[in-house]
Amino acid sequence: MAYKTPIVTNTKGEIPVIKRVPNEAYALVTQNIPIFTVDVVIKIKKGVLLGQRINDPAKGYHFTMGSRMFKGEVSFEDVAIRTARDEAGAVVEIIRPIGQYNIIFTKAYQNMTVPAHYVNLVFLAEKIGESSIFNPNASDLSKFVHITSLDQIELHPEIYEILKDSAVFEKNWRDKREFVLKNLIWE
Repeated sequence: MAYKTPIVTNTKGEIPVIKRVPNEAYALVTQNIPIFTVDVVIKIKKGVLLGQRINDPAKGYHFTMGSRMFKGEVSFEDVAIRTARDEAGAVVEIIRPIGQYNIIFTKAYQNMTVPAHYVNLVFLAEKIGESSIFNPNASDLSKFVHITSLDQIELHPEIYEILKDSAVFEKNWRDKREFVLKNLIWE
């Protein structure tokens, strides 16, 4: 599945420019409502790619790639494909959705005062082609690692749950079809 250009248009029939919310507005939103994100587990070879977070609420932990859905994006799969490209430089094909996770941290995101609360829709994707693996401009990730088992490195409990639910380290990982709904609270 290739990334599609958004087809939602404004009143003049123009495709809107996808851009990030200014920091002040984002701070106000995160203080009052959960943030919906689309995350992607990137399968490469016999493992997955994770990036180390540089910001709270899970600073220092290795995480999946994730992003908010921008106005004008028309499918969750497209957001996952864009996220893999933007954060890891990876061209991917979506395999299947893994699950929906309601995640509440006890720590705040960056300079916020209210604990972070995310609603994540997570997809499993497989890296295709010879795309690079690293994007120095990714805002919240650095030090990408390729892991081949759940006990290879210390994982944040949320990521452990997501990787376990993905069945990515199991023999018949492509055949799993169960969609998971979970509520998680982490320190």
